[in-house]
Amino acid sequence: YKAHLLQRRTSYDALTGLPLRRILDESFDNTVVKFNQSGLYLFLLDIDHFKKVNDNYGHLIGDDVLRDFSRQLEAATRKSEPVYRYGGEEFIILLHAPDIEVASRVADRIRRSVAETEIYTAEHVLKITFTGALTRVYENEILHEVLERADGALYHGKQTGRNRCIYVDRRLNVLQRIEPAADIS
Repeated sequence: YKAHLLQRRTSYDALTGLPLRRILDESFDNTVVKFNQSGLYLFLLDIDHFKKVNDNYGHLIGDDVLRDFSRQLEAATRKSEPVYRYGGEEFIILLHAPDIEVASRVADRIRRSVAETEIYTAEHVLKITFTGALTRVYENEILHEVLERADGALYHGKQTGRNRCIYVDRRLNVLQRIEPAADIS
């Protein structure tokens, strides 16, 4: 029982209940084999201006935002598309889509849903946005390569104005696939 609790504690985030990066690391190769033929995309998300939430409202409100955000991500994805807490205010979703157009529409739907949702915490009502990076996972590709590519696109998205999703291809061509309707962050 103690071993089980320790395994759970080191594999799942106590705050959000989401699997942590360790689970992603351990399951990535099998997921690629299982879904790569039908199209697998890694979607890396980072909450915009999250430090301001903690600074302006406190860490307890920040925790409420993280919990609510993780619930929104889980509600917006299929059961076969796991959501991971990557660290801090970063999350990863493994999306199944036949091509980049479909994956981009899914990413934008999630982005818009989060941006339009009000989060009620204590006496505050907050709206948050995120910047996301989307990249195809290719056969026999290791997680580190995919994450490096997505991280570069995420950085590009943050530098060019938040609340957007950026697509990066295997050759590291960064393409803004989805324009935000309006920056509400």
